[in-house]
Amino acid sequence: MPFRSPCQQKPSRYRALLMLFLVYIAWGSTYLGNKLSLEVAGPFLVSGARNILGGLVLALVLLVRNRKLHCPSLKDVARHCAMAILVVLMTGSFIVWGQTQVTSAVAAIVSSLVPVFMILGGWLCAGEERPTAAQWVGMALGGAGVILLSWTQHEAGTSTLAGMAIVVLADISWVTGSLFMKRHPLSSRLTMMESTSLLLLCGGMEALTVGLLLGEHNALHWEHLRPGVIVGFSWMVLGGSVLAYGCYLWLLQNVATPVAISYEYVTPVIALFLGAFAGGEHISSSMLCACVLIIISVLLVIRHRHGLRVYVRHYLVHRYPPRQHRPG
Repeated sequence: MPFRSPCQQKPSRYRALLMLFLVYIAWGSTYLGNKLSLEVAGPFLVSGARNILGGLVLALVLLVRNRKLHCPSLKDVARHCAMAILVVLMTGSFIVWGQTQVTSAVAAIVSSLVPVFMILGGWLCAGEERPTAAQWVGMALGGAGVILLSWTQHEAGTSTLAGMAIVVLADISWVTGSLFMKRHPLSSRLTMMESTSLLLLCGGMEALTVGLLLGEHNALHWEHLRPGVIVGFSWMVLGGSVLAYGCYLWLLQNVATPVAISYEYVTPVIALFLGAFAGGEHISSSMLCACVLIIISVLLVIRHRHGLRVYVRHYLVHRYPPRQHRPG
């Protein structure tokens, strides 16, 4: 929603900073929540339950706030179910699946390569402009970071190459679904948040179905259920699904895109330290080097052709012009 009056400018700036902080914390801590939840259930059951509950809570919030919800048509449901295969089932579930073989920090670092895949996929498959020289350098650094991380973690025996491949596949699925939705909107009847709620519900049902077909319900470990696991899973539902999606969609509409997607190089750092201090994971020097390489990679990939100065001017000057006294 655009800022309507000068008197709203200062509070809205603080609101933008608050939204960024919430997205950073919510998505940065999701990987630790996945790790805790996997102590009780398999990856597809964890993902399915999280997304179903997230979709229901989001729908309830919208109903309370707006007093009504638009009823989706059968065509809407079919489209959301098809798209949920990519952006929920093969993204969210595969990341949790990958975390059965890699640490939460490694999963977060590899997942931060989404902007790299987005630029490359947009150029190769969506007719978008060719990457700049700086972006090519960024993509090369990102690849080097993943290779370094994969090799060192495999040698240390803390993560498997198969687990990293699953997380990379989750990234590619997210990019594919995002590029498709950019060209083909899911619905004109539903609002963006209503569409998100339906997408989470459809994807959650799909993940739950896959989990049941794989027999994950026969390997539940209720004896591992403890307060930390309950808090972690609840935070994934409320923070990782409802809060993070709501804040992220608000940011996309109200700030420059590079500011909105800056979570991609902040969340791996948060996940790295949360995994160490709360999850008991070891941070090696090679992990830190790979993390730095990938963060630099993402910064180079998402930067504008004219550099950071243009972003600052657009975000702080264009969006928040100085107050002027009007005659009369």
